Amino acid sequence: MPDPNPSLIFTFIPSSSTNIKIDTKPLNITYPNSTITLEAGLHLLQIVSDNNVTIASFLECLPHKKYSINRTLSGDYYIKVIDPNSRLMTFSIPFEPDAEWAELTCYLDIDYLSNVTGIGTSSYGTQIFKSDSSGAELEQNLIYPPVLTKQDFLRQLQISFLLSTAFNSEKSYNYWSGLLAGVPESPYFERNRAFVLNFLDLLTIQVKVGNSNHKQILQNLVAPLSTVFQPPELNYKNTCCGILKLDGVTADKWVQIRTLISTD
Repeated sequence: MPDPNPSLIFTFIPSSSTNIKIDTKPLNITYPNSTITLEAGLHLLQIVSDNNVTIASFLECLPHKKYSINRTLSGDYYIKVIDPNSRLMTFSIPFEPDAEWAELTCYLDIDYLSNVTGIGTSSYGTQIFKSDSSGAELEQNLIYPPVLTKQDFLRQLQISFLLSTAFNSEKSYNYWSGLLAGVPESPYFERNRAFVLNFLDLLTIQVKVGNSNHKQILQNLVAPLSTVFQPPELNYKNTCCGILKLDGVTADKWVQIRTLISTD
């Protein structure tokens, strides 16, 4: 019988001390061999490194999954889902003292992206990962050119969308939609918009080859984009179409996406 109160066990493995906050409750963790159990649900994980650089990520906590937070010799943190089927979700966080956001890379669990084990963005571009019959992860070709500026912010944005849509969590999705509502007023809006286009393209590619999970993700993205990414100075009836126009992409492309996701 399923556990009526599922929880997650976070195991912290770095070799130094750090201040960690979960849901704004501070936890002074001394490494190694420190653990904490979280109830399933949406949690704010905030890591304050030795040089006081603050990293914040929201995790949709799933039942019966074990996560580990690790720190590499170079000072990077990563969060890893320990899954019985060797399916991974990893956040790689290189700390940069002068960065406004930490640089993040996200690989998603295969359970939520059908035959895709992960989507990653790095200085080399966006990558798709798949598993072979033995469960070994295979790195696929890069599908987009690299984002050369503020990759960290775009990755944070990527994580928000992937978590909120792939986990199919109304609570998570609504939260991120509200959180990102202030983004258009920020100086990063141009880069955010470019990211959204790339992400829509990525999902559209998957829909074209018959991936119903990605079709649902695209459907989930359509409505919030009209409010979350609307520039204050513009008033398009269809904001997503406006975003594409502003980026030099024809409205026909957005119509194609709309048709794709609205066709059974």
